[in-house]
Amino acid sequence: MRSSVLSAFALVPLAYGLIAAAPPVDGPVDTLPQGRYHCSLPGDAGGKARVPVPALDFTIGNSSSYRTEDGSGVYLLRGKSLQFTRGPLKGKTFERTGENTVTLRNGGSEVGDVRCVRSNAR
Repeated sequence: MRSSVLSAFALVPLAYGLIAAAPPVDGPVDTLPQGRYHCSLPGDAGGKARVPVPALDFTIGNSSSYRTEDGSGVYLLRGKSLQFTRGPLKGKTFERTGENTVTLRNGGSEVGDVRCVRSNAR
């Protein structure tokens, strides 16, 4: 009995270490509104207001799924942080900047210039 109690206490720091090592949650898990998201870069005063980036366009479906012209996958939305976890956009991270708008992150936490806007309902 005594050795089992000591063994249980020996595991407490290990369990605490695993919990402390877990990545922080940016907010509650959520989903994006369904529909087609068109991505673009800002233009300039002498030309187009936005320059399309069709390689990043995606359509949000049911149950945290998305699809592109290259296939389908899954995303995770936690608070304002959007990460594509499987499929053609795997590894791309965006920040939700509005109800129907996300902005691509340029590595780390820096928000870039590519903005994707939902254009219509699914």
